[in-house]
Amino acid sequence: MVGIPNRPPVADAGRDRVVKTTSLDGAKVLLDGSLSFDPDSQLKKFVAPNTPYDGRNIIKYKWYGIFGEVEGISPTVTLPIGTWDITLIVSDGLINSTDKVTITVKKEDELFLYEDLNEDGKIDSLDSALLGRYILVIITEFPTENGEIAADLNGDGKINTMDYTLLKRYILSMIDKFPVEDM
Repeated sequence: MVGIPNRPPVADAGRDRVVKTTSLDGAKVLLDGSLSFDPDSQLKKFVAPNTPYDGRNIIKYKWYGIFGEVEGISPTVTLPIGTWDITLIVSDGLINSTDKVTITVKKEDELFLYEDLNEDGKIDSLDSALLGRYILVIITEFPTENGEIAADLNGDGKINTMDYTLLKRYILSMIDKFPVEDM
């Protein structure tokens, strides 16, 4: 191993994301540094046993954010409602490396989408199929808690073909929002 320089580890704090919560106190969030690695770790297997540590593996994961400081590859922290930058510092004992992740915690009702009848975060043909089945009385309720509210796109208190027409126009990009959103 003599003559081979120690390269810095690579920190990976994961992808930025949005987390839903129903609590005003925030949400428990699992941080994930498991994709961090030390490019020298494969060289470690060639070192003779019982030799001094040479910085060939990540030995410390530290996370810093609104919660303070925690250690571990994948700790769970509580984040209040808001958008937070969290920094991961990994160390191989000789060199540190950092990465940042942005996590947004939103109250569940802030994420309400009109016409997202299956709560997959998208307005698409699956929602159109659900609305059509509801209007034709093939189904009598939507699979979401606020389905009847989400389906009334013109805000007239009724779920009918006018709502279906508005949904189709939205999917085809003929309109960019629903009349109920202006009320």
